Amino acid sequence: ILREMKRQNMENKYPIDDRNHIDVSQKNITTFITCPIELEFISQPEYPYRHYLGLNLDENYDKKVGERLQKIIDQKKKIVYISFGTVFLVRDGEIIKRFLDKVNEILGRLDVNAIFTLGAADWTAKIQSLSNMHVFKRVPQQFLLRYCSMFITHGGMNSVKESIMEAVP
Repeated sequence: ILREMKRQNMENKYPIDDRNHIDVSQKNITTFITCPIELEFISQPEYPYRHYLGLNLDENYDKKVGERLQKIIDQKKKIVYISFGTVFLVRDGEIIKRFLDKVNEILGRLDVNAIFTLGAADWTAKIQSLSNMHVFKRVPQQFLLRYCSMFITHGGMNSVKESIMEAVP
């Protein structure tokens, strides 16, 4: 891209920064970045067209807590929350089952409740014998994180931002 831009004398219209070849195609295009700048390796935006919006969380998030989830919260036990995101695609259910069996083996020795969500997938029928693992299709994540001691996540940006907001490791 750089070579072709130079050949066509495009440097005046689209300034070329030889330090950052990835941004060449996005020069002069306003970009809104929905993560905190603190998650970057820089302390302030390098370019005037970049705007960091910070945590950008919805303060009117879904606070509807079902009765089953509320009973778990009310137990006042430590909660470990496990989520692979709302758009996680299950390609091999047996891998997930083995992972959950290992998690259950470890958490079964602890006095904690584990809450597991996997988006639209329905695991209730597949995971019935897990001692303190409570399986849900969906929970109000931002609300639940307030009660969690630990969050095992796929590392999606919303999950990372929400766990930072609620100070959950």
